[in-house]
Parts: sequence; structure tokens; C-alpha cells
Amino acid sequence: MSSGWESAEHRRAERQRAAFFEVSRRLSAARTPEEAARIIVGVAQELIGWDACTLDLYDPETNQVQDVLTLDSLDGGPPVDVPPAYTQTTPGPMFARILREGATLILRPTAEPTDGLVTFGDTGRRSRSLMFVPIRYGERPTGIISIQSYTTDAYDDDSLATLQELADHCGGAIERLRIEHELRESREQLARTEAFALVMTAHLSLDGRWLKIPPTLCRLLGVDNTRLLGAPMGALLHPDDVAAERAGRDRLLAGEIRSVDLETRWPRADGRMLWMYLNLSVVPDANGRPVSLLAYLRDITDRKSLEDQLRRAWSRRRSVSSPAASRTISTTCSRPSWAAPSCWWPEPRRPIRGGRTCRRSPARPTARPGSCASSWPTAGSRCCSRGW
Repeated sequence: MSSGWESAEHRRAERQRAAFFEVSRRLSAARTPEEAARIIVGVAQELIGWDACTLDLYDPETNQVQDVLTLDSLDGGPPVDVPPAYTQTTPGPMFARILREGATLILRPTAEPTDGLVTFGDTGRRSRSLMFVPIRYGERPTGIISIQSYTTDAYDDDSLATLQELADHCGGAIERLRIEHELRESREQLARTEAFALVMTAHLSLDGRWLKIPPTLCRLLGVDNTRLLGAPMGALLHPDDVAAERAGRDRLLAGEIRSVDLETRWPRADGRMLWMYLNLSVVPDANGRPVSLLAYLRDITDRKSLEDQLRRAWSRRRSVSSPAASRTISTTCSRPSWAAPSCWWPEPRRPIRGGRTCRRSPARPTARPGSCASSWPTAGSRCCSRGW
């Protein structure tokens, strides 16, 4: 009799080891927490059996719960996805209890439970046998798995131990997927931010080839991202700016400067020219050796256009209002000599006949700057003793 019991235990242990080996193999290929959860509860179905199950992830740093999988057998059919029992993101009473006390077995003698658990799935039926075990990565809790049965006394302490072993066996894979999921979300959020940011971020190799190109830059230039990867940045620059970029990069890699700051021109596919502010800096490894270049770019086309307009307006104003360009006045002769009578220039003092100066207000514009009658004060003026 003892030999038969030992043989049954041996077969059960072998079956469990085979199941754990299979779950490890399948979890290594899982890419999302939900995919891993379906693998885990599938093995629990094979080893123990259940009618309903849940798997939730937990982040102790933020005290947040993430529902991953909730399944129930409706009307005796196969398990299907159902809405979770809890909608909040913080641990409920049972969740907090499992995290605090560990694996828990609940056997309900009647269909009217008094433990206060919230139902999910087929609310017309209550689970009679329930098991809750924490998923751990080392000493760190990372989630909770629960399997339930509509049959009375369907589970015992051995079932609870088996479920806990399964959860512990899968803890490392669950933690890996959680980190990968957070990293993927972080990258997606960064990509969304870069798509609308004014400053674009790019990564270049030490010889100036594109390793990562911001989508905003491709959109501004009207070029395809895939065509630029591995291509030199100088291929997109105006030919007159290539030498300055290369010289700055060489000085940067030589350690002469800490960063490169340039205002560069970037021809668009449609022939228009964009101005970009370009900042380059070195990305070192753990030993301080350069491994890549970090580039920040910002579209300054509107600013350069405004500067050009202001420069042209100021140039026109100087050409019109410059006294040296408009005329040369002699203050010693009896009347002014006009070198360039195309315009007039008001001055605080005007020469009058006899070499004296007049302190009256500047002269009004004249139709003929060379005309004495139209340029000087009229008779009756008290500018001087001669009656003008």
C-alpha cells in the first residue's frame, strides 16, 4: 500500500516538474503580461483545475494594482474573459491581506459567503473553493494569482502549496515582463513627446552618421526615416555648412570643447531652405570614452526670416537717412553746395549766407534742394539781421 502511494507521489512530482519546465519555456517567449498570465493559469488548470481565475500585478513603489487577466466559466462553458471585480488601482482588502499574510485558502460551506469578497463574471453563482497566492520576485511582491472552483472542498493545503510553487517559479518572468512593459510605455511616451516638442533629439555615431532620427525632423525636411539611418548628417546640410559641422565635431571629439553650437541650413525636398539650431555633445561610456553623439535641433527658420527682414529694413533706412550719402554742406560759402541733391536731411543748425548759422527748427523738405529761394528762410524772418 505504501509503495502505491509513493508511486502516485512520484508521478505527481514528475508531472509538476514537466509542467514547470514547459511554463518556463513558454514564458521565455512571452512579450506581454497578459500573454504570460494566460500561460500561468493554463498550467494551473492542468495541475489543479479551476472554474474562474484572476491575475493582477502589483507595484510596491507606487502601491498600484494592474488587472491583467480575469476569466470565468459562464453557464458551465469554457473560461472566457470577464470584467474584473475591482476597478480601483489601489489594493482592496483581500489583496492587502494576501500581500501581508501570504497564501490563503478559503472554503465556503454555503453559497452565501460572509467574507466580503466582490463577485465577478457569473454573479449568480458563488465560488465554493478559493485560493489566493502572492507572486514574488525574491522578497518583492509583484502580483497575486487566484484560482476558484464552484465545487465544495475542491482544494486543500497541497493544492495551495502547488499554486504557490507555480507562482514563485513564474515570479522572475513576471518581473521581467513588467519592466519591459514599463520601458515600452516610457519609450512610447517619449516618442509622443518628441513628436510635439520644439527641440528635437537625435543620436549620431562618432563619425556623424544617423543612429536615431526624430520624426519631426523627417516631417520638416520631407524625407523618409528609413533612408537616413546610417547616412551622414552632412548629406542633409547645406554644402556651405558641412565644413563647419565637421570641424566642430572634430574639436568636440578631441576634447577641445564641451559642445558644438551652430546655426545651420537644411534644404527641403521641395527646394525651400530651413534654418536649424544644432547642438552636439558627447555621450561617454562608463569609463568616460565617447561612444556616440547627442544632437539637439530646433527649427529657427521664422526667427532667421524676421532677422533678415529687419536687416533689410535697417539697411534701407540707413541708405535714405544717412547725411553723408545725401549731401555735403559747406558752412563757409555764401550759399550751401549740394553734392547729392536727391534728398534732404534736417539738421539742428542751418548755414545761412555770410557763413553764420541759424538756430531755428530744421528746414522743411524742398522740391528742389539746389534752389536758394526754396531752401532758405523767406523775407521777414528774424533769423538774422539781414531781414531773412
